[in-house]
Amino acid sequence: MQKKAAFDALPKGEQLARRNGCFNCHALDKSVIAPSFAQISKRDAKEIRDTIKNGSQGKWKGFHVMMPAFKSRMTEKDLYTLQKWIGTCSSKIQKAIPAENIKETPWKVKHVI
Repeated sequence: MQKKAAFDALPKGEQLARRNGCFNCHALDKSVIAPSFAQISKRDAKEIRDTIKNGSQGKWKGFHVMMPAFKSRMTEKDLYTLQKWIGTCSSKIQKAIPAENIKETPWKVKHVI
């Protein structure tokens, strides 16, 4: 129950990122398989939303993994909420719940790759 309360306390955008498997490839402040949210936040807001919606490949030098499209899994409101949250990642790296605390939770959707 504590884990769910901690999840519910996260910003809505971070909840969306965790539910949709974004943390499988992205991290807040370091590059993993894909660019960090802090790096992405420096891009234009419309470009961020379009990339989440339609997916991408080859937009970032040094990253060759294809990002899937989320247009069938997210509403326009969700896309906007996620994009706004990503926009906050460059100015301050938010404290994230360690992945091990939310991996096996009933409210988290399966990994998307």
